[in-house]
Amino acid sequence: VMSSAGDYVGSAYRGARDGMRDGAIIIHGSAGSELGNFMRGGSIEVRGSVGLFPGIHMRGGAILVRGDCEGRPGAFMRSGKIIICGHVPGVPPGFSILRISKSVKFKGEKVQGPFYTLIGDLTEDGDGRLHVAKAPNEHLAYLERLIGG
Repeated sequence: VMSSAGDYVGSAYRGARDGMRDGAIIIHGSAGSELGNFMRGGSIEVRGSVGLFPGIHMRGGAILVRGDCEGRPGAFMRSGKIIICGHVPGVPPGFSILRISKSVKFKGEKVQGPFYTLIGDLTEDGDGRLHVAKAPNEHLAYLERLIGG
């Protein structure tokens, strides 16, 4: 997509539980809400910002957001990887901090951090990974006190 995109890119149809399974989507602008809803595989790269709930109900695959996120990334996710390089208002309560990562990989690319690396959504018995850039998110510094706790 050579410009911006709306809501539900790479998502399941309404009422379905199978979103994107394979392939790659690159959005050269921004994207709306619920990007990758019920995503099961493949990758989505957004070179701009995204709306609410990127990766909601995610079951696999990878999402890279090079800009900001309006909030609630990875809510109800069970598996997969979400990388947010910009500002996020907060992380969903079902996520727990694992570590601070110097960099993370996306499709073989090393994305420079540092990133807060979280696991979740624990309310779904999930083991997905949410990587949130540390520099634009000083309000998340409290997470550092919780590492290993």
